[in-house]
Amino acid sequence: MLTQFDFYAMSSEEFQSAMASAPFQRRGRGRARLSVAIEQDNLDRDGYRRSPYDLMMVSTGPERQLENGYVDTPSPYPSLRLATRGAFRARGQHREEVAVDSTARPTGILLITLCALAPQDRERFLDQFKRAAGFMETQSGFVWSRLFEAVSGDRAGWFINVARWTSVPAFEAAFARPAFKGIISGGFKPKSQIMLARVGSSQGQRPVLEAQVMSR
Repeated sequence: MLTQFDFYAMSSEEFQSAMASAPFQRRGRGRARLSVAIEQDNLDRDGYRRSPYDLMMVSTGPERQLENGYVDTPSPYPSLRLATRGAFRARGQHREEVAVDSTARPTGILLITLCALAPQDRERFLDQFKRAAGFMETQSGFVWSRLFEAVSGDRAGWFINVARWTSVPAFEAAFARPAFKGIISGGFKPKSQIMLARVGSSQGQRPVLEAQVMSR
């Protein structure tokens, strides 16, 4: 099974239409699809790039059904598709901060980092990422993260990290700590984009992002 990410930049009308037509869907045999709205935010990215995308769609499915590359669409908005496999996961030590009631509307944020790296950067990136994830696991407000690696095509060497936090201030406090700055110093900021989304930002979605798609 692979996880496919589709990123779209679109007008407000196209965005509303896409969000209405692509809520969470469970398709059987491990297949699922959901859409996540990317917010306009005021994060201090400290050298990381701002993303041009407004919408992220995530799908899981058999490898033969997913493929890498740019998406050919009839609409004028840019899009990017990456087929990935899970590469690494981290779990926060403060998970008790997240409500366990599965019927409640989920809260918190998702930090999505898209890293457009060259294949030769892979091992150095993974070493730095694992050290950074180990630090974040100890931080208040960090819930979980999952790193995905592009599997083929001309996007080999690209990574997507999705991290769930209880709030923006919790992330910003951890992101600003000198110890974390030291870990990521001299790394891959210029090649990486940070996006922010709200957990449960799509219509009718319960905490399915973690349970059904991102935490496999």
